[in-house]
Amino acid sequence: MLCQTCETSLQAKFRQFKANPDADVLHHTPHSLYRSMITGCYICRRTWMSILETDAKGMVYLQPTFEGSIPDTYEEFSIQVRAIEGNTEQSCSGLHTTSQGIQDSSRDTQRIKESAKMPKSLLGTTPYVVFDVFLISPSNIHLIIIAKGTTVLSFNCRPVPTTIPENLSPKRLLRKVQCPASTAERPDLWRYWFHTCSTSHTRCRALERKQEPFIPDRLIQLEDVNGNGTKWRLVEKCRGDIDASISYLTLSHCWGSSEHLKLTKDNHSVFRATSSASKLPKTYQDAFQIATSLGFHFIWIDSLCIIQDQDDQDDWKTQSSLMGSIYGSARCNIAATWATDGSDGCFSLRDPCMVDPTTVKLRIEDQLVDWDLDIQGGHFHDVEAAPLNRRAWVFQERYLARKQLNFSKRQVYWECLELVASEQYPNGCSESPHLKKPSVEVKVEDDFPGIWRRLVETYSRCTLTRKSDKLIALAGLASEFQKVVEDEYLAGLWKRNFHKQLNWNPDLLSENHSRILPSAAPTWSWASIDGEVDMFHHLSGANIPLVQLIEVSVSTRDPGELYGFTPPKLTIRGLGAWARADVRKSTFKSYGTEYELQIIHQPEPTGSSTALNAEIVWDENISSRDVDPDRWDEYKEQREGILFMMWVTCDGRMPTFSQGLVLRVLPGSGSGHLFVRMGTFSSRDPYMRNQIATRLGIPCVGDDEDKDEDENDPLFESSVDLDDARLAGLIHTVTIM
Repeated sequence: MLCQTCETSLQAKFRQFKANPDADVLHHTPHSLYRSMITGCYICRRTWMSILETDAKGMVYLQPTFEGSIPDTYEEFSIQVRAIEGNTEQSCSGLHTTSQGIQDSSRDTQRIKESAKMPKSLLGTTPYVVFDVFLISPSNIHLIIIAKGTTVLSFNCRPVPTTIPENLSPKRLLRKVQCPASTAERPDLWRYWFHTCSTSHTRCRALERKQEPFIPDRLIQLEDVNGNGTKWRLVEKCRGDIDASISYLTLSHCWGSSEHLKLTKDNHSVFRATSSASKLPKTYQDAFQIATSLGFHFIWIDSLCIIQDQDDQDDWKTQSSLMGSIYGSARCNIAATWATDGSDGCFSLRDPCMVDPTTVKLRIEDQLVDWDLDIQGGHFHDVEAAPLNRRAWVFQERYLARKQLNFSKRQVYWECLELVASEQYPNGCSESPHLKKPSVEVKVEDDFPGIWRRLVETYSRCTLTRKSDKLIALAGLASEFQKVVEDEYLAGLWKRNFHKQLNWNPDLLSENHSRILPSAAPTWSWASIDGEVDMFHHLSGANIPLVQLIEVSVSTRDPGELYGFTPPKLTIRGLGAWARADVRKSTFKSYGTEYELQIIHQPEPTGSSTALNAEIVWDENISSRDVDPDRWDEYKEQREGILFMMWVTCDGRMPTFSQGLVLRVLPGSGSGHLFVRMGTFSSRDPYMRNQIATRLGIPCVGDDEDKDEDENDPLFESSVDLDDARLAGLIHTVTIM
């Protein structure tokens, strides 16, 4: 619902939208905002909570309004408001709100009197909350809420659908209803989403038909005890307990710090006996309830279905390699999205006013229609940024699952290939059609590099308890993509267009980025870095390769495993030079650090200067708190020593702009010169381009004054012929570990 202030203000704004583009006032004081908030107004309630949450993070909006501490609940605010208004004695039995709703209360009179001083800021005339509206398109309105001069919230407003979308049941458009106080109370909605997807979604049904039959080695069998809880036991395929035709669900959850019951060799026989679920973590109990409400009696949970012995990890390694099949073959995945550990559970209490479907009648182009109103980025905040999806092991589970129920703190979300919906908007989130469930679906092969780039960048932001699991936790997803794109997976990179993927960088906005030790991946792979990475390349035009892939040796102990690559060697051939890097400057505006590279052992003819300017981004941040200070001298010595610069790509439209790898010789590698990656460099210096031009007898950059700057350079129209004898001395073959 909306309060009268918000509804009439919005309607008035749209009546005079073109004539009055300035921001309009919603509330002149926090008292006015508070009064609307306790009525259950969706905009005011959301605004109030956003102000409190933002304030807690250090951006103070309310501090000038109150003397002493800022109230962090509706109740404490109401005490101060009533005291300020001079109704001290009468407010002792007044209304206040809690997370469960509006209730009666009696507060200590003395505490109220102590809060009754009138702050001068309340006497000012500056509006406390204003709003501004942007008409993005005839079907998309953007509403911005501004509190004390700072944007605190944004809402999207779209016309209420009047026709049944193709991705919903052909029989009906689900009616929006008031949300209950707990996310556990809408099993009818979960069943509706699941049934609609299973019977009506063309893409989802096609995916199920393509899925090869698979049953996990172990499952948990559930038995509902006449509505009085659930009993469970471990069943195993090897013992004939599991029929090949059974259907099962999976669970994604955070282990956290809570104590977990784990399957081991010692308690294996106990797990096979029927037990009450009451002694299991709350997350498991809730997952059992969800599964049985959907009509399923089998579920797969990692800690209960994988032997967790620390001294014998054979079963863990086997099951880890099957994650793609385990989650991909499940009928649905249950995600305890908001929970930080097993004691939280899947379900949560919430303020129903914060998730109630909210509409407003607006007149656009002389037509009065109902518009849905929802907070912008609600799905991102509730799902993408939730504790569960910051866990690396869970990352692939969401991609691999055919469909998923996300139990967030605020509401339950449904995700499948054709529909992303919520309790608030059961027919499709207001942010649709932009919202998509992550999946291994690749509609056009050329789209895959972009899909993988975004996937890696997101995955690199996730956390791992054991850093060395970086490739293991992604192996199931890599295996499924390998089937789809028919390409060879190489320790986090792909063989097709391999040169484009070598120039990854650590995200310099992230303070910590260091090499994972013991090694989780070869140094040429982004997976060797603990920290966020950027997979982008700076080239704006035709990406011209300056290297040739000779060999990649990333064999595994088992052909089915896409991790544990041994020995991880990369051999490439291309343009390179030995150099010493002298620091020129390091600035905040610069992505990396600017260096002057002094070329060493340069072969004749030179044709240009023996130095070039370049920007280097080092793989490891030596000031990171994760780096051992005892290694600082070692890092400094390595970076000030002789390095090898290997050019990887250039831009056909800007041939002086090139990128490459910064390498150093691996000590003790002998005359074969094995290298490790230190970072990347980028340069607009024409050094290498002119070295090639001099040998080929064509003009160097700067010689042809009549050349159009936008004209493609004939030297780099396709690729450099690395077998041209005239380039001898510039061409090197290196092996990177």
